[in-house]
Amino acid sequence: MRRCSIARRRTDQRALALIDSYGTFEAADPQFHALLALEWPQFDAAHLPPAAVAAMAAGKAFNGRAIEIAFRSLGSRIVCQARTGGSSARLSERERLVAQHFATGKSHKKSRACWAHRPTPSCAVEQVYRKLGVRDKVSLARRLSRDD
Repeated sequence: MRRCSIARRRTDQRALALIDSYGTFEAADPQFHALLALEWPQFDAAHLPPAAVAAMAAGKAFNGRAIEIAFRSLGSRIVCQARTGGSSARLSERERLVAQHFATGKSHKKSRACWAHRPTPSCAVEQVYRKLGVRDKVSLARRLSRDD
């Protein structure tokens, strides 16, 4: 598999929190609460919102429209890392355009109109898959429609 290198700009905000297995905060960066408020404006500052607790209990990351939260066990506690951007927010304009073309069933060849030289669309699709954590066109289409 060839490696595609596309420069990434780091514009997302990140913050950490420490919670118990029920989602009760024990410690948190002030920015963590601000990030949660982006997803849940009526956020209760004492507990992680139920949707995030459900993702944590299922052993998955929470992927919302405005933020993502990753969970890591640390003894009897859980470290939460929140960052801005729903899944597709991390895509560049060109990656988003190729992703939309590709998700609607068009091939790499048809997506070439978005790019100046030949190998770039397949590199863009590889980048999109990696950034969104998907492995096929169907999952890509679902992720893009959820984020709209």
